[in-house]
Amino acid sequence: MMRMKNIMRTGAVVVVFLTAIIGVVFNSKAALATTSADSTFSQLIREIDCSHTVYSRAVGQVNDVECDVFAPKYDHSVIKDNGYPVIYGVYDAVHTVIDPVTGVHKLAIEFAGRVFVLGVDPELTVNGNAWVLDLSNWPNTHPGDTTLVIERGKTYLGEITSSTRAYGSALQINHAVPFTITIPPRILPSTPPVIPPAVPDVSAAATGIKSGKDLANTGANMWFMVIAALGMIIIAFILLIRNRRGGSHEP
Repeated sequence: MMRMKNIMRTGAVVVVFLTAIIGVVFNSKAALATTSADSTFSQLIREIDCSHTVYSRAVGQVNDVECDVFAPKYDHSVIKDNGYPVIYGVYDAVHTVIDPVTGVHKLAIEFAGRVFVLGVDPELTVNGNAWVLDLSNWPNTHPGDTTLVIERGKTYLGEITSSTRAYGSALQINHAVPFTITIPPRILPSTPPVIPPAVPDVSAAATGIKSGKDLANTGANMWFMVIAALGMIIIAFILLIRNRRGGSHEP
């Protein structure tokens, strides 16, 4: 009887021990699975990049399809020497719908009254989320075309239009974003100032010497004239006396 009780006690201890080991193993696997799932989820979150909404980060890059839809934007422009601009901006490439007519994204840029359509006008190009409207060579490629005439010193209106659809949604959103560009006036080269010829600087001492010389010359001339006059008077007086003496000897 005692032997049977010992066997039962030993069996109970073994069962408890095995149960504890199984519980530890099960909990470890569950914890490992949870940690792995959390790690995979975190990794998935980190891989979603929605930062390509400015031109500096949009060239050749697009947002993840799960990012929010954003409207197209004007970023900046560069005015070339001929007064025609190169315009830069961004759009939501991954969510922009395909135009069935052009077969490319439904994106158009209107500037100065003329509309440029992606896939139709070669001046409008895209690269990732970035778009560029290059009008710098327009006068050469379209001579005589009056649909786009840019003048310096004027401000021109523009508008970006596109159609987007969020991921998993059937709703299409049409965007129309205005912008303006001012063409600066032509800066002419400055005319160098006219410098008058230099006037020689006559010192006071030199001026005084010249004045003294002039006065000396004037005084000498006056004395010469006085002496000459006196000489003429003396000669006339002598002639007068001789004439009188000669007259007194006549019979």
